[in-house]
Amino acid sequence: MEKTQSKTSGNGAKPRSKALKEKKEFTEAEMRLIKASRAVMKVIEKQVERGDFDEYLNAETEKI
Repeated sequence: MEKTQSKTSGNGAKPRSKALKEKKEFTEAEMRLIKASRAVMKVIEKQVERGDFDEYLNAETEKI
């Protein structure tokens, strides 16, 4: 009986996973999620620009 070989290289390293291909068409539900997440990111960016999170961001950099 022949042994099957795993997908590892000669040095035992596992192969890199392939990058996902970019989707050209999204379902309606996926588009709603994408638009909602973009809107949330814009709101967060505005809050950061206003300085709403400065106390938290400064506290994190002081720990480092």
